[in-house]
Formats: sequence, C-alpha cells, structure tokens
Amino acid sequence: KVAGVPGAVVANFANLLPPVLFIMLASLIYSKYKDIPFIKAGLEMIRYAVFAMIIAVAMQLVDKTQVFQ
Repeated sequence: KVAGVPGAVVANFANLLPPVLFIMLASLIYSKYKDIPFIKAGLEMIRYAVFAMIIAVAMQLVDKTQVFQ
C-alpha cells in the first residue's frame, strides 16, 4: 500500500520486463543460429535433459502421494 495502484502497475511491469526482453533476445539468437549442427545437437540434449527432469519430478510426486502402495 505504499504507492497504490500505480505502484502495483509499475512493480508488475518491472517484474515482467526482464524475462520478456531475455526471451526476445534468445529468440533472435536462436533464429540466427538454429541451422548449425552443433547448436541443433546441443538443443536436442537440452530437450532430453528437460524430459528427464520432468519424469524425475513426476516420480517424486507419485512417491510422496503413495499412489501405488
């Protein structure tokens, strides 16, 4: 309640601006270098790593909820 509604708007804008700028920059870099085989291979490995992390978290959640016991 320090700055009211204008302060909330500015705070939200300040929180959203850096990630939006980063994603825009990353997409520009990706569109420029996406056809290089080394970059393709690296992104493929990142895809597998993210998939493995999602599976690991899902297994932990299933273990915590004891669905299969």
